[in-house]
Amino acid sequence: MAHFHARTTLPCPASALYQWHARPGAIERLTPPWQRVRVAERKPGTDHPRIGNGATARLMIGLGPLSLPWVAQHFDHDPPRQFCDRQLAGPFGAWTHTHRFIDLPDGRCELDDSIEYAPPGGAIGSALLGRKLSSDLERLFWFRHQRTGLDLARHAQCPTPLTIAIAGSRGMIGSALAAFLSTGGHRVIRLVRGPLEQNPVDGIEQRYWNPASHDISPGSLAGVDAVVNLCGANIASGRWTTRRKAALLASRLAPTATLASAIASLPSADRPRVLLNASGAHAYGNRGEEPLTEASERGDGFLASLVHQWEQQTGPAQAAGVRTIHLRFGVVLGASGGAMRAMLLPTRLCLAGPIGTGRQWWPWIGLDDAVGAIHFLLSRGDFEGPVNVCAPNAATNNDVSSAIANAVGRPSALGLPAGAARALLGGELADEALLASTRAEPARLAEAGFRWQHPTLHASVAWELGVRRLLEDVMPTTTHPTLLETV
Repeated sequence: MAHFHARTTLPCPASALYQWHARPGAIERLTPPWQRVRVAERKPGTDHPRIGNGATARLMIGLGPLSLPWVAQHFDHDPPRQFCDRQLAGPFGAWTHTHRFIDLPDGRCELDDSIEYAPPGGAIGSALLGRKLSSDLERLFWFRHQRTGLDLARHAQCPTPLTIAIAGSRGMIGSALAAFLSTGGHRVIRLVRGPLEQNPVDGIEQRYWNPASHDISPGSLAGVDAVVNLCGANIASGRWTTRRKAALLASRLAPTATLASAIASLPSADRPRVLLNASGAHAYGNRGEEPLTEASERGDGFLASLVHQWEQQTGPAQAAGVRTIHLRFGVVLGASGGAMRAMLLPTRLCLAGPIGTGRQWWPWIGLDDAVGAIHFLLSRGDFEGPVNVCAPNAATNNDVSSAIANAVGRPSALGLPAGAARALLGGELADEALLASTRAEPARLAEAGFRWQHPTLHASVAWELGVRRLLEDVMPTTTHPTLLETV
């Protein structure tokens, strides 16, 4: 058997740390962005539905194109001091993990993870895989302890629990936001279009709606503190035919109009206090080198028009006196989806590089900071109107492709000429979504004191891909795992 041990001191009581791990969303927050892990099934424990004695979870672990099952069962649950889990079936020869939360003086606590494990394949597996498994565990728990500390710090800034309904909660941003808010003690409600699960596997409440037919019960939003609408089809997933443009508009306008009308129809005492509606930095159009803040004029083109129409659909909620914020997202960089995921494979195949000249400005933000910005705005009662949700350090397309290439250890020189991009994707899509230059700046977030966890492009990409060598100078190391391995 081998032993792995990781400890971290955090500035909170052990009870807060325990609660963070016990709430829905904890597995999702503890899963690194570069790994694919999905909870396929749960069976509740005798004294807690997720981490109590006898609670069982079947996880599906992504391994290349395959998914491998891992069945774990919890035991020795001693709230708020510890819980344990052991592998019943899975890739390891054996696995027992003890999570401890230990109070220290001055209101601090220690997060202590101890694992006894055996590689698959006995002695041969230990010889072949032992060193890699040790390295993988150190990387995994470095991430888990960092994220736990960073999330708890953000939650401490908004300690009042809220009830938040999220539309578009299954997308990259929505999934991360639902898990983050839930671990912070907020009541999260997913607005879902399909059949409702009586006992959702992730433990997060569901309510039905169908924006295509403007079908939602106003009571679904009664008593909710905030509504976050993140609906919208991917603008770069296909050529902009007339039909595709109509679909892009419908995927944004219908959900927004449905929510705004439902909110306005509620009695004033039951209405949400705030509606945060997704939008885009494409509002400003192709503006070259011009710095663009929320006070800048709207640009030209299909995307600028789309954003304008999108934001107008919130009118009924605004007319009813509900504070409305338009989240003008830049390119959200997350390893699990969006532009970054699309760029990873060609980059690893040495087929990536700048698009066109590469000198066009791409407003960007890391996924964790996009979630953090939404959380920050939920806690502020003085915000409404457009907010540029992007990083404070502007970057060009060439900067983005170079940062990803540097993180995966590949060159970034091949690139895609502008003519080839237009031929491949269509001229309008290529010109507006890839070749346009939009130097959006997060003026309002900066003025309000929002703190980015990963304000630089290289730090954000390195965090998503788990490249610690690129984070040592920009991110404090809070985890000091010690590794002892014996046969």
